[in-house]
Amino acid sequence: MWAAVGRDKATLRGFFDLLGPQRCERIHLVGVDAAEWIGQVVQERCLNATLCTDAFHVVAWCTATLDEVRREVWNEARKAGMTQHAEELKRTRYALWRNPEDLTARQEAKLSWIAKFNARLYRAGASNGPTEGLNLCVKKVKQAGRGFTCFEHYRLRVLLHAGGVTWPRRASPPRIRTRTPHSNA
Repeated sequence: MWAAVGRDKATLRGFFDLLGPQRCERIHLVGVDAAEWIGQVVQERCLNATLCTDAFHVVAWCTATLDEVRREVWNEARKAGMTQHAEELKRTRYALWRNPEDLTARQEAKLSWIAKFNARLYRAGASNGPTEGLNLCVKKVKQAGRGFTCFEHYRLRVLLHAGGVTWPRRASPPRIRTRTPHSNA
């Protein structure tokens, strides 16, 4: 994990400068968002890398598409005179968005109903749980810091909290020396 002030080609090039050409050569996969300039810099600096769109943006696009499909299905049902079916589709948005293990009993029932009566809508579901989890972690660090005045301190705290830092372990526990009291006898 790496963070710096700036959202432009120069900032990203600075990251790859820190890595150096030999480490850049060893990079094979890079997760990027939809910003074209990021892909351009990665292709320029990491010749062996394959670009992969990051999960957050993929899920955001899928969620938007899911809402579009849900509205289309709802409108088709309404226009076809299937008012009860259309009414059932009205409150299905969150059941379609959530991870299956996080569904309430009511949402499970809605999802089962969708699976049974509308396969097109059922197949359109998606989740961005892992990305939202990391985002929540970053927000908690910011909240706990009560307003960092220095970006570098904020960046380091986020890296420490979410970046998977592993501290080296000692082979044996530290030796505690004890002193024997001097006697004045």
